[in-house]
Amino acid sequence: MTHLITVATKRFILMASDTRLNYHEESIENGQTYMLIKLVADCCRKTFFLNKIKIGIQFIGIGYLRGNDWKKYHLSHFLPLLQNGIKQEDEINFKFKKIYENLRKMATPGDTSNYINGVMAGFYRNTPYIASFNTFNKDDSLGIYPVYNISFVDSEQILDLEKLKQLKTEKEIIEEINNAIKLSSKNKPHLIGEEVEILKITNEEANYIQESKNLFFGNYDELMFYFNNNLSAINGQILPSPIKEKINL
Repeated sequence: MTHLITVATKRFILMASDTRLNYHEESIENGQTYMLIKLVADCCRKTFFLNKIKIGIQFIGIGYLRGNDWKKYHLSHFLPLLQNGIKQEDEINFKFKKIYENLRKMATPGDTSNYINGVMAGFYRNTPYIASFNTFNKDDSLGIYPVYNISFVDSEQILDLEKLKQLKTEKEIIEEINNAIKLSSKNKPHLIGEEVEILKITNEEANYIQESKNLFFGNYDELMFYFNNNLSAINGQILPSPIKEKINL
């Protein structure tokens, strides 16, 4: 699980996410899927900028996805594929829809080990746009809307729009984002970590204004090696006792 926050104003877009990844085993009880979480690590980037087409994207769900060879790879491995069939000058609604189409080709509807939900954002003709997506359901699930003042997507539903409107500076908004994700981490430390990355997008450029130095981009087999043999290399820890968590999709 992840806490994603995207806040868009007329001048900039801030896309934030924690970096926590967990090691768990899944079980099905009475038709409901649960995960038994045993280990966690703060090593997983979940927010990216697709530089070729100038779109930010962040993922919630899983940090590793099956490739065509059936091996699992970090989400960063799939970024070039997401941009297939898209040009920088394309209209932004087309970009969002094409990225979503490419995502659905890689995901498996109804499979808790091979799905991704998330948010996309970018500027088009000086206007910021946000899109949310869900590949778990068989039916298309893509919502797109422009932002004319201030708007946000918050996966944990902690932020308050009226409070955001009262904040005067970018620094204040960033502080509000960090505080919200840190609060989630305190409430759900087995799912959400306190180390927060933030990508800032403007009409001209994009860059990480908060960036983790403890990221791991290897494939799933390599990740499992570190989970089992060298937790410190991925900023990981063993939980004192496994935590059972219901998967809500």
